[in-house]
Amino acid sequence: LRRHRQLTRLVVVIGLSEMCFSGPVAIGLVLLTAERQWNAAVLGWILSSFSIGGAFAGILLTVLSRVPKAGLLLAGSPLLTAVLVGLLGQVTVIAPVIAASALLGVASGVAMAIVVMIFGQITHGSVWYGVNLLGGAGVATWSNGTTAQIDAFSLEWVLIALAIHAVAP
Repeated sequence: LRRHRQLTRLVVVIGLSEMCFSGPVAIGLVLLTAERQWNAAVLGWILSSFSIGGAFAGILLTVLSRVPKAGLLLAGSPLLTAVLVGLLGQVTVIAPVIAASALLGVASGVAMAIVVMIFGQITHGSVWYGVNLLGGAGVATWSNGTTAQIDAFSLEWVLIALAIHAVAP
């Protein structure tokens, strides 16, 4: 990290935003469903819509050949995330909470996808590095992948990475 000042700033920003997001939201959603006397199926819908939103963001950024103003988009994603997390606690109707959770997944997915692409570009000169690492982690036979294979686009690895993201909230 010392050699890459941009990467250091990126890690600090994402670390701070994740610290304020993952734990509180995971615990908060359980407490919210209990407070509203919703059943476990509603919590499942909320978490599933979050994962689907994140997967949608990943697919969208995958098909885009270029992300204009990625820095601004990366800065705006945590702001949108904060607004949506606050909204989740205020809305008392199930359907809007599920919709807000999907939007939360999109905002969070955009931020993470951009970070992974920037990380891969800085460290290995390839935006596919992080995606392929995640995809490769899902299949044991890919444990001996070369750096050249990881740096290159692989539709199979992208699909595995999306599947992992969709089922792991």
